[in-house]
Amino acid sequence: MMPKNTKIFAIELIEQLDKQLYQLLPLRQLIIEGEITTDTRPQYFHQTSIPAWIFTLLNRLPPEKAKTAFRLHLPESGNLYYPKGSPYRFAITTFNGGETYLPQLITALTTPSTNPDRRTWHNNFRLTALKDGYTHQTITTPEELSQYTPSQLQIDCDTLAQAQSIELLIETGIAFGQSKVSASDLDSAQLLLQLGISIIYALSGNQADQTRQVQNLSEHLSHLITAEPFIRDSHLFYLNKTYADSHGKYKYLSGYHGSITLTPYQTHPHAALINKLLILCQYLGIGKRSNYGIGQYRLIADHQSLKKQPPPSQTLLSKLLSIETLCRSPEYADAEENEKTQLRALAQDIISDSYIPSPMQSFTQTRTSLSGQTKTRTLHTAPPQERLLQKIVARGLSERLDNMQHPASYGYRPKRSRQMAVKALKKLIEQNRPWILESDIADCFDSIPHSIIRSRLASLINDDITTDFILRVISALRQNAITGIGIPQGSPLSPLLANIVLRDLDYDLSQQNYHHIRYADDFVICCRTPEEAQQAEQACIQSLSEQQLTLKLSKTHLKQISEGLIFLGYHIDEQTIQDLSAQTAEQNLPLIEQDGINPITPPGQTLIICRNPPHRAQPS
Repeated sequence: MMPKNTKIFAIELIEQLDKQLYQLLPLRQLIIEGEITTDTRPQYFHQTSIPAWIFTLLNRLPPEKAKTAFRLHLPESGNLYYPKGSPYRFAITTFNGGETYLPQLITALTTPSTNPDRRTWHNNFRLTALKDGYTHQTITTPEELSQYTPSQLQIDCDTLAQAQSIELLIETGIAFGQSKVSASDLDSAQLLLQLGISIIYALSGNQADQTRQVQNLSEHLSHLITAEPFIRDSHLFYLNKTYADSHGKYKYLSGYHGSITLTPYQTHPHAALINKLLILCQYLGIGKRSNYGIGQYRLIADHQSLKKQPPPSQTLLSKLLSIETLCRSPEYADAEENEKTQLRALAQDIISDSYIPSPMQSFTQTRTSLSGQTKTRTLHTAPPQERLLQKIVARGLSERLDNMQHPASYGYRPKRSRQMAVKALKKLIEQNRPWILESDIADCFDSIPHSIIRSRLASLINDDITTDFILRVISALRQNAITGIGIPQGSPLSPLLANIVLRDLDYDLSQQNYHHIRYADDFVICCRTPEEAQQAEQACIQSLSEQQLTLKLSKTHLKQISEGLIFLGYHIDEQTIQDLSAQTAEQNLPLIEQDGINPITPPGQTLIICRNPPHRAQPS
């Protein structure tokens, strides 16, 4: 049991925090709208480039000063290309008197020549409008901004208190400093601690005092919370992002994405404080680098957002299915004029969120494997026009999300192939890893929960319309809609969605120093010893269980490469790779790999890709 004096001190800390957070109010939110004046290709996540630009406009304001004054909200983050004339929108929320920076910022935005030319957002942004973030009315000066006051905070707290369902949807990743942590590490005590720390660092004051307060919270706050958790469930995944600083040096910006489901906690003795912290920290962010817009989330109470923030100037779907994008599609270019008219009309239905997918057609496909086994699988496909537009959406999303994939993933990715996967596998084997664990995932496509897909998409693209469209497509099969499980094999979107989920397996294995190659739901792990392979199998089981998936035990085998391995239609051993997919194979003529030549073998030919036989490790 906690000592009385410790408990009293913890309660005093909570009461002090409850009083301090009102010093941040009132909040003000300024929406800044503009037009891109030159073609711009930002990184997928804008959370570093836009803040750096704004800090520069404010006479190179130190980022630490921004921590106690304002936060940036970037609804456009996730878009990769802005042609000349494109609209762009972002918002800045001020607190603790941070509105004093707004006149200077507005002046700088109207004088784009003051921006540094070498940055992504240099003199290519023309200010077109200023709006109040709470009323969405056009304004001319910061003094016209409305305020988010203590009374408005109380209204939101009351709404949260009455909610039957509460979801915390992470928008920009939450970085706590760990290189890779399990989702279970973010418990109720950790979340509340991070909320409290965010408030403390947002307040102006002596840095030593802030450090002391944070230390006191860390030592005492958890004692009051751990016994009464309020996190019911979470689906979190760890995403490594990189960005280039002003010197061109690449840095990592990593953190949690996904969603957290909170159980109704209004009987909790500190429920009132928890409500205030959760609502205010939507705007402040939590975790490291919140002054750059990292660690932002929004609360969904009974399916309604409690966060006031602007939407992007254009939805992602409107970009992916614009006339310009359609015209660049070879499938659209080859269509007849009447078909193009129908495609444009269907695209408009999707963009306007009035699209209802047609029932999918199902058919079976029978294949004979290289081992002689007959396999039958059921494929599902939409009508041709709907399938074509789904393919265009999948292609656009793949371009945006491909950087989040692991290098060991080769299936259904741009500029990747099974030949490249086999070559990478051979290189792993040559590194004295002769023990191969081969496996695949049991009923992978039919077993992926829609809730996981929704959480991932909503966190990655922050665009409800696009997420809703994809969920409608994968729910077009009646059994999927009823159970909320499964993505249809045959849909152009399904391989992308599977990769988004299975990336966790890739990173979990890599984090534990296992070396593998994955192609969709088939994968192999190269190990030095049988014991390492057995441990890798357990790591796979644990990682997949977090996504409610399992290994297919009948296809999980451990063998030495000297026995030969069949993977992706190739026979691989210590010396050679042989393509088994040829219907008629000529004599296997060895082709020596030459520097700079792509080692893809013609059907039926053998490629020797190691000049010296690899060292064979002796089994222990």
